[in-house]
Amino acid sequence: MKPQKHAPNSWPARTVVWGLLFIAVGLGGYYLYNTAYNRAIVSFKIEPPPAIHPQDASAPTAIAIPSVGIDLPVEPGVINRGIWSVSEFYANHLKTSAYPGTKGNIIIYGHDKTEIFANLLNIQPGDRLVLTTPGDTTYAYEVEATYTTTPDDPTPVLSTDTETVTVYTCTGLFNEKRFIVRARPIAPD
Repeated sequence: MKPQKHAPNSWPARTVVWGLLFIAVGLGGYYLYNTAYNRAIVSFKIEPPPAIHPQDASAPTAIAIPSVGIDLPVEPGVINRGIWSVSEFYANHLKTSAYPGTKGNIIIYGHDKTEIFANLLNIQPGDRLVLTTPGDTTYAYEVEATYTTTPDDPTPVLSTDTETVTVYTCTGLFNEKRFIVRARPIAPD
């Protein structure tokens, strides 16, 4: 009787192949999720109409909300093909929204990250927020309301007849909702 030839032990090779396959699928999924996440984050499904910017008005360069520990620079934000640009490090002011001290909706938004707007979820009606423009001019506002909505609801980003500040960030599972803060100017003393 002839001795039978045994197939070489191939389980280590199969393990390596399966491991590489799982890594590739995981990295691909992470890339796709992250791309979709960054595209959808803080976006609304509409592009609000542009505000009229008086020559003597300026865009905000900083936002402070002392009650929740927020004190951030503000960068200009734009909407390109329905995607709202968003800073990885700061708050954004939608360039086409109103400026502090003018009639209209001043839209400030940012990531729900610890160093940006994660604490925004703790804000309460009656809290104060301050926007600063170039030259260190400050504008104080009082929070009137907070609520959660979806990107399908255009109400938070529509223009307003009076000076209003809308600050928002994402919230919920997979950031599918928007946490909205609405504030009105505080009359100077």
